[in-house]
Amino acid sequence: YYRTAAFFDPIPGSSLYICAPLNVPGYFREVWIPLFVHEMLLMALAVFKGIQVAREHGKGGYMARFTLFLVRDSVLYYFRFAKAADFISLHSADIR
Repeated sequence: YYRTAAFFDPIPGSSLYICAPLNVPGYFREVWIPLFVHEMLLMALAVFKGIQVAREHGKGGYMARFTLFLVRDSVLYYFRFAKAADFISLHSADIR
């Protein structure tokens, strides 16, 4: 079990705050980055195909609506995956 620490500080010159890990375990890059790249590639391919089908079939029709449904779900899945990965990676963090 590996515990990591994180900081929660304001961004200099801004009223926004940032939360970032301090001591990330060595396996972080080997595990999460390929997963993010794979999911990003799948999302990009779905968006590309959605644009292609929309141009070929117009905005109406069964194929365009079905493809729009698939693209929407692919994009939502990607952002849910990113949020879940963020939660998992910082779940055991000690926030200062």
